[in-house]
Amino acid sequence: MKTIAAVVGCLALVLLGCSPAPVEPTSVTLLRVPAGGIQPRVVRADGTLHLLYFVGENTGGDLFFTTSTDNAATFAEPVRVNSQAGSALSGGTIRGGEIALGADGRVHVAQPKGPLNPAQQADSPYNGTPFLYAHSDGQGRFTEQRNLMHYTYALDGGGTVAADGEGNVYAAWHGSAPDSAPAEAGRQLYLARSTDGGESFNEETAISDAAQGACGCCSAHLFAGADGKVAAFYRTAREIENRDGYLLTSTDYGKSFKSSMLQHWQISACPMSSASFSEGPAGLFVSWETDGQVWFAPIDIESGKMTAEPIAVPGDPSSAAFPGVAAMIMPGSEVTVHGIGLNPTRTGLLRTLSDMGAGADVVSSGELTRALKAGVPPNKIVFSGVGKTTDELAHALKEGILQINIESEPELIALNKIANSMGQEAQVALRINPDIDAYTHNKISTGRSEDKFGIEWTRINDVISRAYKLDNIKIVGLAMHIGSQLTKLEPFKEAFTRLKSLAKELRLKGYEISRLDLGGGLGISYDGLPTPTPAEYGKIVKDVFKDLNCDLLFEPGRFIVGNAGILVTQVIYVKKGATRRFLILDAAMNDLMRPCLYDAKHSIISLVEPKEDDILDRVDVVGPVCETGDTFATEIDLPAAESGDLLAIRSAGAYGAVMSSTYNSRSLIPEIIVKGNNYSIIRQRITPETLINYENLADWSP
Repeated sequence: MKTIAAVVGCLALVLLGCSPAPVEPTSVTLLRVPAGGIQPRVVRADGTLHLLYFVGENTGGDLFFTTSTDNAATFAEPVRVNSQAGSALSGGTIRGGEIALGADGRVHVAQPKGPLNPAQQADSPYNGTPFLYAHSDGQGRFTEQRNLMHYTYALDGGGTVAADGEGNVYAAWHGSAPDSAPAEAGRQLYLARSTDGGESFNEETAISDAAQGACGCCSAHLFAGADGKVAAFYRTAREIENRDGYLLTSTDYGKSFKSSMLQHWQISACPMSSASFSEGPAGLFVSWETDGQVWFAPIDIESGKMTAEPIAVPGDPSSAAFPGVAAMIMPGSEVTVHGIGLNPTRTGLLRTLSDMGAGADVVSSGELTRALKAGVPPNKIVFSGVGKTTDELAHALKEGILQINIESEPELIALNKIANSMGQEAQVALRINPDIDAYTHNKISTGRSEDKFGIEWTRINDVISRAYKLDNIKIVGLAMHIGSQLTKLEPFKEAFTRLKSLAKELRLKGYEISRLDLGGGLGISYDGLPTPTPAEYGKIVKDVFKDLNCDLLFEPGRFIVGNAGILVTQVIYVKKGATRRFLILDAAMNDLMRPCLYDAKHSIISLVEPKEDDILDRVDVVGPVCETGDTFATEIDLPAAESGDLLAIRSAGAYGAVMSSTYNSRSLIPEIIVKGNNYSIIRQRITPETLINYENLADWSP
């Protein structure tokens, strides 16, 4: 039999890029500068941040480059990119630039420059605004800037640059042809390619539709991937009230492009900020802004089309730091996402999510340490949990995290005492217990009056009044989490409505409620049955909180990673019992606890290539541990299996490996993260021999 999955050893947890997939940005906006819509650009590679930023007014200024190797805590001495000695085109630029990293470590920078003076125009075959390019030499210096245009001239919008892993560099800009150019060459999007790492570029070619034109006041945007994949984004330049966004994709290194319209707009003015591409395990994504609205969509570069309807994200584009869960908020909302949390698991996985902008919701000092080690900024960490020790509270204060969610009055008093001893003021949200049933499993319901979590919502007025009298406590908001794996939306709406009403009441009394932590809980499908979508959840968030004007935090941990993990296991024996047929696996309840602990049902599939005449067997899928509870599924239909066959237990990405144990002195299985055709072991197999090394005999033992 031919297997269709590769594993390390016989038993492993594999984390895959499944929907909803995390996205690894190649370029993100760090901040927004009001003057002229100019934005700094940053890319990250091998732990180093490469930052390009503009200093000056909209009519002129300079472009600077710097790096950071400690998550933006400190930066190297900036280098002025557009004032290199000997450059005839050095000097002021009218707008910011774009940055890309090549496979050889070169930093590629492209920027527009103000219109040439008459003397420069006399010696140039072009007119108007040149489009300049330079790259670094690996020593912090940049090559002399040069103009990339031949017969086009740029308008006032500039362009962009992108690089792949094969030495190709692409530059694109909006331009118009001079009078000597063919009549059909109007305002279009032009592309030039270098095959030698930016040393030289071919003559530019128009890649947009001449009949549409290309909006000159909106920058072009590029993506360059492996095997000749190139994508570009532009807006049409037709009448100001009726512009469309277009996607161009190529699979032959930009020699030919497919075109498709992303979305139609009715806008009153051309927005200055535009779009960006990002690539993750699930493919390529594009996000763009129009008239204050941010959109996000997955695309298929082969067909050049979106593979799903665009998702709308409200507010500042820089708030959409984690597009994989952007559907949590719906269009028209005034809510801004300032933090998106994830219950920490493995450092390797956390690093991937942190690089994409995710924060962390931690419930122990160990999780806090793990999140920080993975690169999660302290100002994106929330500490929750009913039993935080004094050492843990001190740890949180020392690290300067965003907030501590307080769940009882004794904890509030203890935190004030610790903060006072450390000379600090603790940023606090009071977690309320709204007394609302989440209609989920009893063991993961957290919002009922009989549950241990939070402060009774009817007592919040008294507690916040006492809190305001504590010298080292600063109340910044309220928090709530009513349970996990919710498959109905009604409890969310009921709980959110109660939280909003309480926040408004407290504000009327003069208390500062600027932030609400809505927790998590949105369920995923384990058995193929439909569950509420993020868009449906987002509509409730919008409807309830749209007029509250406060920051919201979310912790959609299971939704992010649940369906991204599988448990790969091997059949040891096929046993025929008196009334049942058993597939006995090398995986056990200590590897995946959910079926035993929560009566959870996980989809199980065979990883053996099926035959045309395969029949289905009705089987119980069980582990080898000496408990009847060590059962993954009962009476399910699977293709006929035999010893040595591989199975995958799906949706094991959440509450899987993190709840595993060494029960029966079994090994802790390895964890493997997969990206495309590559994989990496992010936790080694931990054997009984390793564990025994941490054990000692009693001093009095012979």
